[in-house]
Amino acid sequence: MVSPDRPGSLSRDQQAGFDILSFSGTSYETLYVTARPGDRGDAAALLHELSDVIRRRDAQIVSQTVFGGSSQATEALASLESVSGEVTWPVTWLDGGSGLMGTQISALSGTDVECVTVGGRVKGSVFEDKYARYCFLGNLATGDVTRSRGDQVRDAFGTMEATLGEVGMGFEHVVRTWLYIDDILGWYDELNDARTAFFNEREVFERMMPASTGIGVSNLSGSAIVAECIAMQPKSSAVTIHDVPSPLQCEASDYRSSFSRAAEVVTPDHRRLYISGTASIGPDGDTVHVGDVDAQIEHTMDVVKAILDSKGMGWSNLTRGVAYFRDIGDLPILDRYCETHGVPRGVLLETPAVVCRDDLLFELEANAIAS
Repeated sequence: MVSPDRPGSLSRDQQAGFDILSFSGTSYETLYVTARPGDRGDAAALLHELSDVIRRRDAQIVSQTVFGGSSQATEALASLESVSGEVTWPVTWLDGGSGLMGTQISALSGTDVECVTVGGRVKGSVFEDKYARYCFLGNLATGDVTRSRGDQVRDAFGTMEATLGEVGMGFEHVVRTWLYIDDILGWYDELNDARTAFFNEREVFERMMPASTGIGVSNLSGSAIVAECIAMQPKSSAVTIHDVPSPLQCEASDYRSSFSRAAEVVTPDHRRLYISGTASIGPDGDTVHVGDVDAQIEHTMDVVKAILDSKGMGWSNLTRGVAYFRDIGDLPILDRYCETHGVPRGVLLETPAVVCRDDLLFELEANAIAS
């Protein structure tokens, strides 16, 4: 792949199950990689080849999320460490069914990435440019899975806050969170209550609620919840961070879910858009197209497109996304939509998952960038 020839440009390269996007900023290059197993056979082979791809580009990995069967995790993570020498970035492994669905990473070339460790364990990555400091944290969970599920939520957010404190940041710098929730339908209201209580204590509602995904997938630790987050600490008023409403939906807080529909980071040379987990929910907060998965997928995609449009972006600006299916057999419906609407399908990793309502069959999250 030829690197972008001007700052602020986005280039795409597809090769053997890898979708690689490169965004060239003023001081470094960001790589976004979505990788699927293809003919490689197992997770270890995929992660091995992925590490080679990153090494050849002289890049450092910032974060990695894997959706794959838990039975493959031990061998695959050991293979990753043998190839890398040492895994110095957070790896969040989520149960994506019996087989490997794929992995997504972000990596940087041309700048230093600092590993964040707490108690000898890798928790995150920190880097900076002339506009801001950035921190990604992953695989955050309680240290005691016997605690109540509400307490485990508080543990996850507390660990997030404490780890940010280790690098001179606070919860007020959190822009985006991911909450991977075991048995989501059994206690989603309890999760929302615990999150809202934490946000009240930290006065989050007086600032900007982070964008977020809350989705039903299990994890390797057996905890009720595993979390990831992105935090950003601007260096001047030239950088702004604000929430973005959904033109086709009400605010999530209208039905007691404490997150923004999207968050936008604006710097002098680019804009980043983080779109929360989005499902077939109408302007009144109710599920629409109950029982019709085709219509739910189309409605969800239309909602995401409306958010992109509202910020002067389109499908071509996507850098990554995850499509969550109640029934992964419905994947061809998304494929058809992407083909007919010009959506770059390669950046959307698909995985089975349970959405936060029993009548919701599909959810999409997405990131986008524009100069």
